[in-house]
Amino acid sequence: MRSTFYWVFVGLLTLSSEMALCQDANNKGGVDAESSKTLKIVQNIERDSLKGVVGISTSSDGRFLYASAYTSAAIHAFSIDQQTGKLTLIEDIIDRAKLRGVTDFCLSPDGKTGVASAFASKAATLFQRETESGKLTMLHSVDANTSGLKSIQFPIRAAFSVDGRFVYVADSGISRSFFSASRPSVIVLKIVNQQLEFVESFASEEGILADVRGIAVHPNDKHLFVVSSAGRCLVSFRRDLETGKLELATVVRNGANDIDVLDGAMSVATDRSGKFIYTLAGRFRGRGAIGVFSFSAENSGLSLLEGHHSGSRGLEQFQGGNQLALSLDGQRLYAVGTASGTLSILQRDVRTGILTPIETVAFRPKWKTSVAGVSVSPDNRFVYVSGGELDTSITVLEVLP
Repeated sequence: MRSTFYWVFVGLLTLSSEMALCQDANNKGGVDAESSKTLKIVQNIERDSLKGVVGISTSSDGRFLYASAYTSAAIHAFSIDQQTGKLTLIEDIIDRAKLRGVTDFCLSPDGKTGVASAFASKAATLFQRETESGKLTMLHSVDANTSGLKSIQFPIRAAFSVDGRFVYVADSGISRSFFSASRPSVIVLKIVNQQLEFVESFASEEGILADVRGIAVHPNDKHLFVVSSAGRCLVSFRRDLETGKLELATVVRNGANDIDVLDGAMSVATDRSGKFIYTLAGRFRGRGAIGVFSFSAENSGLSLLEGHHSGSRGLEQFQGGNQLALSLDGQRLYAVGTASGTLSILQRDVRTGILTPIETVAFRPKWKTSVAGVSVSPDNRFVYVSGGELDTSITVLEVLP
């Protein structure tokens, strides 16, 4: 067995390499947000309680925004001025027992509930949401002490089924211990009487879920997609509408069939038609890349249509792909490059799904090598970017005509 010193040494070398990559990316930079032709900064909010803010999402009515700050063990609720896009804090929910390491807060399709994923607490927590005020009430939490969930180690993302009855949690399987890991999985939870009830934990022996990071539900509610950073895969599941259980359908691997966009895959999204799947990769490993896949609901088939890589036209200053967001009208895709501290904007053909890079912007000095999450208002007028792991801010940008 290799010594603890060996693994610490390897870890330090890796960290050093990543820091060098980030520094190089910063030297190259991107178009300053102040000079962007597509976006205009309208507000930058800074709060100590936003330290480690990575997850960010807006309500379907465009009136509220929720931000997850893992260092602060906090979820922040903001109201949105729908004319200016500016944010006003409503409340901070801080809970070091249940929200330590919170990286994601997702809302149910009807907006009445939400689920937080917190890796350090090893917990998924259900909230009730008042749709008029936007305020949250904690209802129930499941963690490693919950029956059936002893293997939960690193819940990182979650998604609701379209009918709102089930929650799917991506557990990347990394233990809090620096030197150990457990099996990554997709955890299925059912909402019963305002509580989360364990259904199953889907784990694979093939390594396809290794460091699973992104998760999305198909608009038809019959399919679920995940991407894995170390597994270098895009995986589709068929889901049972009554039980919520998953059946493995299709696995697309990086390196197979000339696919080169999934090494270090972090985020996955589907357009409203469900015909196209988008992936983003590069935060912790691999070449930064955006993938466009076609999807057939009839046979669960996935086919790569195109890939956009770091350094290609329009993405010259894009490195370390982390999170992506599609505008509700489907005409734009926004991709965060954490290593480069940039946001890339791509035009989307709603008929073919194909992307055309427009520009990559940076907001210095705030974004640095930290910017992590992105969300778009339902009316497509505003884009919200979270400062990330090293920052305490949220940036509000207006989409220019």
